[in-house]
Amino acid sequence: MLLPLLPEDNWKQIITKYPIPNLLWQEIESRYSESHRKYHNLDHIGMCYREFYCADSTFPKPENIDAIQLAILFHDVIYNPRSSYNEEDSAMYFRRYCESYLSPELTNKTVDLIIATKYHTKYKPSATDVDIIKDVDLAILGTVPESFSAYEKQIRKEYDYLSDSDYRYGRKEFFGLMLEKPMIYSTPYFQQKYEVFARSNILKALDK
Repeated sequence: MLLPLLPEDNWKQIITKYPIPNLLWQEIESRYSESHRKYHNLDHIGMCYREFYCADSTFPKPENIDAIQLAILFHDVIYNPRSSYNEEDSAMYFRRYCESYLSPELTNKTVDLIIATKYHTKYKPSATDVDIIKDVDLAILGTVPESFSAYEKQIRKEYDYLSDSDYRYGRKEFFGLMLEKPMIYSTPYFQQKYEVFARSNILKALDK
């Protein structure tokens, strides 16, 4: 069976299981196509799905794969670089449009996973679904230098309203908190795959 590696493929798989109106996809796609999004777009969502589905057998088995599938798709559906509440707003959006078509358990689990993507600087080693989605979301940090550099440029464009000094200060703070953690990634799979490379990329970025 082909893996649903594209966001739209996942959406199609979701609506075969749950009676969420297919028309919602147009709204989701429109959100992720907003002009201010340079990194937090459907390419990012597609990368998250690829990292999730293409993991090897050492990757922890999800407790609720449907919740992860939904949370990946919706975790950045609301994105305003000036806001500190994007994850909460994305969770609210998901609840507003999907809650009536899902069980309370699946809805609440998905909301929890969406909110969890806000707290990347906190470390708690385990193999829960929260750790899985957080590691998937951070996979870009451990990619090859060319991809990491492109990511950095895209993020800078999303924060183009900040001066260079203010942007560097915020970025340094975020990267510093990441390096202070015992491990950037929580799951053994991502620790083995990306930890060394992520730390190298971040240290090089801080030296610029």
